[in-house]
Amino acid sequence: MQPDKNTNPIMISWWGFLLLVTGDRSNLSQSPIHPINHGVPAGIRNFLVQYTRMKILWLLLLLGYHGFTQTGEESKTNAGDYEGISGNPYFLKDWSEGTIRFSSGKVTDKFKLKFNVAQNRLLLQFSGSTFAAESKVSEFVMYTRNKKDSFVFRKGFPGTDRGNPDTYYQILETGQVSLLRLAIKDVVAEKEILASKLSRHYFDVDQYYLLQNGAMRKIDKDTTPLQDILADRREELKTYISEQQLKMRTAEDLTKVVKKYNELRQ
Repeated sequence: MQPDKNTNPIMISWWGFLLLVTGDRSNLSQSPIHPINHGVPAGIRNFLVQYTRMKILWLLLLLGYHGFTQTGEESKTNAGDYEGISGNPYFLKDWSEGTIRFSSGKVTDKFKLKFNVAQNRLLLQFSGSTFAAESKVSEFVMYTRNKKDSFVFRKGFPGTDRGNPDTYYQILETGQVSLLRLAIKDVVAEKEILASKLSRHYFDVDQYYLLQNGAMRKIDKDTTPLQDILADRREELKTYISEQQLKMRTAEDLTKVVKKYNELRQ
């Protein structure tokens, strides 16, 4: 169904949004999308803004993305105290350009993204409204401001001590063995020296897992070296680690070793 040329601007704009989200851009260039007239009285303009936000929600529901809920979390994005906890709960502090893949297979880059690490929760922003993607996004990619770096997150992996199939893991390396990072922000309570009260703040924790043959294994850098877990190539990996002078304490070093292992297995 094509939009009526006499449709008012806000409705035409939402026809365009429908095409963008569903990935059907075949008629997008012909859609007569017009901006809202900013010369209208403030009261009417505010009404249109609220109306627009409701249209986002309804369109998401109509598209079958029932895992979306509108949230007021954006109002707390830059607050130093997030629900009584100091610090930043997000993977990247600011909204990022990105791409999301729905469980239906559709892909779109029309949302701004923010990943709440503390809640392992993806937030989407469109036209000033913020939505929480509760279940329908299977994978997403976030870009830094200059797009020099990208971060891929995916869910659907076997359960672990800190995760389940709905938990998003950062993908560091893929192959016969994949390296996954689970970003965690634990809440730590400490008693203030000059006050008789507890203060709470976020504490960054990184856990790394190997995915091999459909099973997840946690990497404990303090007890079992990675090269001992990948025992069938232990000697080659020990030589590689020594030659590269890797300390095996960072994501970069772990990624290099898993990548080397996959190369040795080819």
